[in-house]
Amino acid sequence: MALCAYKRVSSLPISPTSPLTSSSQTIIWTTADPTVTKSSVATVTSTLTVTSVALKEKRDAAPEPALDIVPRQVTASPTSIPTYASACSGTVRYSSACSCIGATHTTTTAKAPTTTTTVSKTSTVTECASPFPTFVLQLENSGIVLNGIALDGTYAEFDDGDGPLIGFNGSPRSQAIILSLNAAGNLVMDPNGLIAATDYGQSMELLHFNDVADAYATEDPAVCSVSGGQLTCSTGAPKILMLCPGFGATNDIFIGVSLEPAPCVSPTFKVVPVCVVP
Repeated sequence: MALCAYKRVSSLPISPTSPLTSSSQTIIWTTADPTVTKSSVATVTSTLTVTSVALKEKRDAAPEPALDIVPRQVTASPTSIPTYASACSGTVRYSSACSCIGATHTTTTAKAPTTTTTVSKTSTVTECASPFPTFVLQLENSGIVLNGIALDGTYAEFDDGDGPLIGFNGSPRSQAIILSLNAAGNLVMDPNGLIAATDYGQSMELLHFNDVADAYATEDPAVCSVSGGQLTCSTGAPKILMLCPGFGATNDIFIGVSLEPAPCVSPTFKVVPVCVVP
């Protein structure tokens, strides 16, 4: 026969104001083949009363560390604004902030690139209006100075002082009188057709100009030629062309049998061809 026992305990839920009750039960039984005998049953009941009490005080807050607060800064308001911080006036305000405080700037100029352009020019040769080439006279080897200007290199111009004459007064080529030689070898003023001549029987006089009919009727027309790029003239006998500074017709062309004493000189009258386009 075997003897077994166990104890069973049960409890009820607890509310804040209800009594606490528990029960215990012990069961003992014996077994024997084939008879089971049940014996001794005991029940114990106990009651515990729990009363819930509400707290009236608040929970104390836990201490916290103090915050590291920086003291507030006081902004100073100046009564005047420094020059470097004040606004610019005038056109300088469009330049830069540096200009406001007087800071200078450096300007660097880069060398401009060089461009080479080749231009082709076509010239057209046109026949001259006169049957013989026209030309101007350029003075050389005279050594004459007029009003501080050296006359060598200047050109003969029309001078109407003592009649139609040609002389040198420092004129550039653009103001030169255009001359030519006709078929008879006469020296011709191209603009008006007058020819060079002298009075009969004179050993030296101004080379003046007259119309063709009068020159052949009352005067001795000069016959001229170009040799070695120089103009030479004669009136029946070889003649010398010269200039005589200080004479009445200053620096106009004279013609004579021989070179007169100083201040007269016999320079070179260089022939420079020009073309008059009709």
